[in-house]
Amino acid sequence: MSFTPIPPTAPAGLAPAPAAAQPAARKFKPTAQQEDILTKFRTGAPLVVQAGAGTGKTSTLELLAEDMAKTGRQGVYITLNKAMATEVGSKFVHGNVRASTIHSLAWRIASKIPQLAPLLDKIRRDEPPVSRFHWHRVIGFNEVFTYTSFYAANLRNRGEYAADTTLSSQKIMWAAIDALRLWCQSDRTELSKEDVVRPLSMQPHTWDTEYAPLVIEVAQRAWIEDILKPEGKLPFTHDYYLKLVTLAQPKLTQWLDLGPNSVLFFDEAQDSRPCVTYLLSLQDDMQIVAVGDSSQAIYGFTGARDGLPKIEKMAGATTASLTTSFRFGSEIANVANTVLDTLNAPIRLTGNPDMDSHVHTLAPEKVPDLSQLDAILVHTNARLLFAAERCMQVGVPYTIMADTSGIYNLAYDYDRLANGEKATRTELRDFNTQAELFDHLDSEDSRSVRSANDPLIRWLRENSTEQAREILNNSFDPDKDKGTNQNPVVLSTAHKSKGRQWDRVWVDIDADQSLPFTSLSYNPEVRGGTVVDMESRQALMLAYVALTRARKDLYVARAFMDAFDVISEQISAGGGAGLGSSPLLDALVAEQEIKFSDYL
Repeated sequence: MSFTPIPPTAPAGLAPAPAAAQPAARKFKPTAQQEDILTKFRTGAPLVVQAGAGTGKTSTLELLAEDMAKTGRQGVYITLNKAMATEVGSKFVHGNVRASTIHSLAWRIASKIPQLAPLLDKIRRDEPPVSRFHWHRVIGFNEVFTYTSFYAANLRNRGEYAADTTLSSQKIMWAAIDALRLWCQSDRTELSKEDVVRPLSMQPHTWDTEYAPLVIEVAQRAWIEDILKPEGKLPFTHDYYLKLVTLAQPKLTQWLDLGPNSVLFFDEAQDSRPCVTYLLSLQDDMQIVAVGDSSQAIYGFTGARDGLPKIEKMAGATTASLTTSFRFGSEIANVANTVLDTLNAPIRLTGNPDMDSHVHTLAPEKVPDLSQLDAILVHTNARLLFAAERCMQVGVPYTIMADTSGIYNLAYDYDRLANGEKATRTELRDFNTQAELFDHLDSEDSRSVRSANDPLIRWLRENSTEQAREILNNSFDPDKDKGTNQNPVVLSTAHKSKGRQWDRVWVDIDADQSLPFTSLSYNPEVRGGTVVDMESRQALMLAYVALTRARKDLYVARAFMDAFDVISEQISAGGGAGLGSSPLLDALVAEQEIKFSDYL
């Protein structure tokens, strides 16, 4: 993946604060909850704000920045997403709060540290990077690793011949670089097995005793022998300087020349990388205001973790909430609250009394009029292709909002395996043959690593790569197809829909799949009486995000609503044994890659 370099003339990346201005007349009357937040903010203590979907988070930050301007306080707004930093930063019109992505902030600091500044030049240099197929040569690593896969073991148990799997020095090096990426996102100071991904076909004991130690050793060599050297040849990524700055434990007030009693706004804290949460939690000479929605922490599969609890544990921290959604009315709020009840979330939503929103429940096999929809939200790329097929069949134009390059790459590797060649672009590199891949898909071995791409691979097996490419190629292109008077329906994974809203939305849930409530149990010590395992929580939070994207009309399967009625009844009754399988959701984790350029 190529990274967008930060121009050397503007290493800071902090959006310049707008020209100073006198506090203007307020454009809105604060709600009671906003007034409560303002009162707690004025104490100077750390503040954690749980802000539900569409509840006026940005206007609340504007309110606090305006109050700061009256007393001459300065601040910095930090988020992970470049677009959000630009959008929210434009709202701070008094010149006292500057907006930045965390990477831009880290770049500014690293450029002023003599040991780190020369490393940044490696990102800006013009010479082409060393090919990933030659990374292992940079540190002189030429070993291979041979192991007996799940599939080979199963065949041998049946008395059939099966060859061992051999990982080349290239693949081991790639695993080492991936381990460095995961380590950089963590708050750990040392590499560990937690940073080493187990190949899909590898047995746990082999990974634990042989493979993970080898990968850690190679990663350490790459880090010390090349990455930390200005003349190093391996790619130097934005994750690397962020980690190095975190390890330096800087005080932002000193590096950003902020005045006394300055404020640090930490937005979207529910999906923060642990290293970022750690860095910001060290700023005990600033007032930290962390804002987010713990029930929208949907990027756990990327290494993100909810940073709100860590800030809440800071000395003297107080909490507040925003729960009245200005996006939709009470019917949609009630559906969202059903999910929040199951999650035992810290907040519940109240609908906007001025919004006339409706929830339309669909009988089995019932589909809304696709031509009247603004968006169809699904949980996986496989389901997205299925939704696109539906649109093609009835002549409804569509535009795909997902990682289409990831689908293309998986289809490419799938074809290579089918033709007896090695996969080169995706995790299908873990398989020697298409037969091994199918064995993985059909395996019920609990020790097997499940892949987020499994649903998409099954779709390719049941359909074809040609069909997948046709669907992607037929997607409406705003640049190429403008002027055609088409009004395409947006097809999006739930992950990609976060932060967006449409008038009419269909949450397309596959009633044949189930939400894994394997550990839902009653606990009188927990408010609401539910304890949900991590896997189920991720699925529920994704459902909550999808269900709160509609403003006027929300279409959802009756099976979904029925299942949550059962859940609610068990919660009210204090259930005990936990829930079995319920026909609820499509597979729970989206397979698309998060584009790093979105976060610079």
